[in-house]
Parts: sequence; structure tokens; C-alpha cells
Amino acid sequence: MSFTKYLITILGPDPTTFLSELAFNSTKHGVKMSYLEGNEDAIVAAGSVMITVQNTTFGGIQGFSVQPQTVWYGPDGSPAGVVHQEKNVSYLIFANTGHLISHFQPSNGWE
Repeated sequence: MSFTKYLITILGPDPTTFLSELAFNSTKHGVKMSYLEGNEDAIVAAGSVMITVQNTTFGGIQGFSVQPQTVWYGPDGSPAGVVHQEKNVSYLIFANTGHLISHFQPSNGWE
């Protein structure tokens, strides 16, 4: 057995394969998926979630067909981030927050 096959056996498929299969099955069963990230995250680099989504195949197409750019506003009327919905997938990037969105931006995180 090759080392790569050994790692796949032990660790499972690579994240892109896993997420593509998850997206396929969630679409098949009518389950919606949401990806969230904070633009000041020091644990998961800001933008890495979007890169993951862009490398995931859902609805037979890889990634979103248009770049997420719709600004959404929090309860206080100030810009809270960017949101995009396509197929059964929602993507939100929260402004001025890190890894713990509900801690640093509780009103926007639960909006």
C-alpha cells in the first residue's frame, strides 16, 4: 500500500474531496450548508474558508459562480460583513471579528 493510500485510510479523504461529497449528499437530501469566518481570525486565516468553498464542487459546479460581495448589515445598521447564497450553500464573512464570532460579534452572529 502506498503512503498516500495509507494516509487516506487513516485520516480519511482530503478536505476538498470530503466537502464535495458532503455538498453532494446535502443537496441530494435538501440540507443547507453554511460557512462562516471572521476577517480577523488568527486561528484559521481569513479567506481560507472561501478558498475551500471555491475548491468544493456542489450542484455539479466547482465553487460559486460569482464572487461574494453583498454587504449585510447588523441590527445597529452598520456593515457586519459579506454574505453570499448560491445553491444550498451560504457563505458569510464577519467584519471585525476573529475565530469566536458569537463572542466578539454576538448580535451579528445570531442575526
